[in-house]
Amino acid sequence: MGVNPQGLDELASVRVANAASLRNVVKVGQPLVRAAGFQRLKYVPDFWKDARQAEVALRQKLDQAGAFDCRRWSEAELLTWFGRLGVWPAEMQKSLDRTELNVAETEVEAQAVRAREDT
Repeated sequence: MGVNPQGLDELASVRVANAASLRNVVKVGQPLVRAAGFQRLKYVPDFWKDARQAEVALRQKLDQAGAFDCRRWSEAELLTWFGRLGVWPAEMQKSLDRTELNVAETEVEAQAVRAREDT
């Protein structure tokens, strides 16, 4: 007991790091998903309409998959998990780069404003 042969990070530090990463991905990703959805996507899960709701829903999905606290995840790895879990729009690249996603900055800004107004 107490042996860590794989050198895994402490559970509490993994949870704190992943919560911060998830919050950042949602902060950047939520207006992008809304903007892409408004422009051209067939389906966007409802929870993407609100950043707080998205963070909670995504955390729950990651927890249910056993992925949230197994190790620290990078932004790209979280997006990959979102794809696996079916919570990232299927027609949308797994990226937070609006130029890669071909989403205008003005549309991202407009969707961020709409999201604040919706809450």
